[in-house]
Amino acid sequence: MRDLFSQDEEFLEDSPLQNLPIGIQSFPLLREENYLYVDKTQHLFRLMTTGKSYFLSRPRRFGKSLMISTLECIFKARKDLFKNTWILNSSEAANYDWKEYPIIRFDMGEMSKKAKGNLEDTLIQEVELIARQYQVNLLKPLIDSSDALKKLIMGLAELKKSRVVVLVDEYDKPILDNILDLKKADEIREILRSFYTIFKSQDGNIHFLMLTGVTKFTKVSIFSGLNNPEDLTLTNINSDLVGYTQIELENNFMPSIKNLAQKFNTPVQAQLDQIKSWYNGYQFSAEGVSVYNPFSVLLLFKQQSYEAHWFATGTPGFLMDLLKTEQFNLAKLNQLKVDAEALSMSDIHKMELVALLYQTGYLTIKNYDQE
Repeated sequence: MRDLFSQDEEFLEDSPLQNLPIGIQSFPLLREENYLYVDKTQHLFRLMTTGKSYFLSRPRRFGKSLMISTLECIFKARKDLFKNTWILNSSEAANYDWKEYPIIRFDMGEMSKKAKGNLEDTLIQEVELIARQYQVNLLKPLIDSSDALKKLIMGLAELKKSRVVVLVDEYDKPILDNILDLKKADEIREILRSFYTIFKSQDGNIHFLMLTGVTKFTKVSIFSGLNNPEDLTLTNINSDLVGYTQIELENNFMPSIKNLAQKFNTPVQAQLDQIKSWYNGYQFSAEGVSVYNPFSVLLLFKQQSYEAHWFATGTPGFLMDLLKTEQFNLAKLNQLKVDAEALSMSDIHKMELVALLYQTGYLTIKNYDQE
């Protein structure tokens, strides 16, 4: 790591503090209001130009929604929002055509709140809203939400003479919100499986697909209906797709780091070591880089206090209930040795505790044995 001691005093007063994007998930708002943006466009460009269909699982408050919003802006050809970012400045991306695509975006977290026991109707209403925005005529009657989605994709592709971009944030939230009521969770799973299956049947009309969530349900579940999106969750090259790396932390937040050093009357390096000890504990692949939780880091710089900021935002109730039900010995967590399959859950009827703790951010990968 570079020497950060000799010029601390010189820059403590001269370096302006950034406008920190705490809780901001909208890329247009972040850029238009001049909030700090940790540039992830190189990662997104690689995904956009080397594949088509993706899934990413990460814990809450790690930047998944901001990533979805950033992709939306790229596919809307909002070049004005990307000044001084890699995707506009790099010669590698110089030939990107910035074509505008029709976009279908679903925030399943918001829809889960609105559903109030009737997810089917809420999905139909959301599809109809998107159709009105693009002036697409959905041929009635609409049999169910999957029928509505199929007609929306086909109508958009025909109207715009273009394939469609589909972005789904928190794909699993309606299930997780009802996970303690297995009958209800089963009903929701079946609705979502039929809904997401349309992405497979409409593959020819889809240019790009990205789904994010906290969990990944495998086997006889939602993903059995999808056209095998590439799972980025455990891949080394995508380990820092969200979250801040050490380099990103130092390059983007040095004024705030120096402000901490001034408050605590310590060298900058001492604060870097402290920040790393508190918040750099997440490793999402066998050989990938470790990352900082963005929410924790941003609150640290705003409040200038070392606290368990991410943990304090609330532990999922279903996780606490499961821990009690399973009577799991938490002392064993530092000695766990599992294979990669153990980090994906089989089904809502078999919520594997280790997989759930990993996917929700309470366990991380420490070492890897290829054999």
